[in-house]
Amino acid sequence: MSVLTSVGILLISLLILSLLQLVPGIFALFLHFISGKYPHIRATDLAIFYIIGVETAVALVFFCVYFALCILPTITTLASNNIFAWIAAGVFIAISIAIYFFYFRQSKSKNTSSELFISRKLAHNLKSKIPTIASRSDAFVFGLTSIIPELIFTLPLYAISTLAIIQLNTSCPERAGIIILFALVSILPLFIIYISFATNHTLADFIKFRFKNKPFFRFILALFYFIIAILIILGIFL
Repeated sequence: MSVLTSVGILLISLLILSLLQLVPGIFALFLHFISGKYPHIRATDLAIFYIIGVETAVALVFFCVYFALCILPTITTLASNNIFAWIAAGVFIAISIAIYFFYFRQSKSKNTSSELFISRKLAHNLKSKIPTIASRSDAFVFGLTSIIPELIFTLPLYAISTLAIIQLNTSCPERAGIIILFALVSILPLFIIYISFATNHTLADFIKFRFKNKPFFRFILALFYFIIAILIILGIFL
């Protein structure tokens, strides 16, 4: 895998993390609830700890994947094998198709629906959890665990990005910096949502925005996963 290919994979991965909708959707619901229940300062405090929880979770998953690949050198060696590259490309093509057809649920209320792929039971459990959050630790843990349902789409992303980082032959501090950058980018949408709510936008505005842009999100996410697959294939020949 060439340097340009590795950099391309990292950049596209960053874009994907900034466009995924599950964690922003959970945060919008959380922010809507706490803004109505608590004073502004307390609501802001809880929102910040939710965001810190999300950032911590992303960094932890990334570091776990990174150390797993470093501790198991046979995996890194296998990653340089063309067969592995073709398999990885196939995985990303499969995710691309899944994102396009299944990331947004088909709902009876098609005119207003922007529901995501998670089961309705899980969605209900997440919603019912929000009213029970009353402390910083609760908000932090809620943010920490909110990325779990989307790992089916993000874990391969972390793995291929980790391999791309290793291929860059950077130093350990530089690698840690790239991982921290990933964590920071993943929470940018949350800050945008917070600023949006602070400027008198509402949960209804967020839902309308996501529904209006649902075709864009579905297409661009599928396209970006497919581009990563192409980059992996190109890495075989470059």
